[in-house]
Amino acid sequence: MRTVEAMNTDISDAKQSVPTWRLVAAGLTLVVGAWCTWASLSTAPGDPDFLPMATLLALTWLIGAVVTAGRPTLVVAGSRWRLAIGIGVALCVASIVGGAVVGFVPYIGNIVLEVLAHSASGPLPVIAAVTAAAGLSEELFFRGALYSLAKVHPIVVTTCIYALVTAASGNIMLVGAAVLVGGVTAVQRSLTGGIAVSVGTHVLWAMTMLFALPHLLG
Repeated sequence: MRTVEAMNTDISDAKQSVPTWRLVAAGLTLVVGAWCTWASLSTAPGDPDFLPMATLLALTWLIGAVVTAGRPTLVVAGSRWRLAIGIGVALCVASIVGGAVVGFVPYIGNIVLEVLAHSASGPLPVIAAVTAAAGLSEELFFRGALYSLAKVHPIVVTTCIYALVTAASGNIMLVGAAVLVGGVTAVQRSLTGGIAVSVGTHVLWAMTMLFALPHLLG
């Protein structure tokens, strides 16, 4: 059962109309973000242009979130944050197990390796920092600003939009990951009333994929 505070917040939000300028800002952010997603992942592995484009992508989500929604809510007092954290940990564990299984499926494994190959585009600490920043900024926009704009079925709406934007990468495995991670973090947003747990989950998942998955895939 959801907390009284969270339900009251949803009821209050549903009664308020969304200013047109916020919708326009969110739409422009999505268009630019989709282009940056395509541009960054269309570079060849090891291409020095990858890091600047990935950084621009993170900045796009960050600026879009600030302009669209301002300061985000981190967590609502009395919310089910423990359950939300547990779900996040389960996601990371399941992803590790899934990565081990994918290693035995050549075609799928190669698709994943295409993405991981971009970690050779710069020093690993820098790649890790940009990856973490991307996770943070995506949560600020999709589970923060965009979630607050979706007055009906925000979990489904934000997850679908997140997957559609990720489809610009042209990588089916990334789209699948977007559905999984986007869905989990949106549920966490619903459980906690804020983005703190969602941010932690996304960054932890991204670091797990960056450092553990290459070893699992050999």
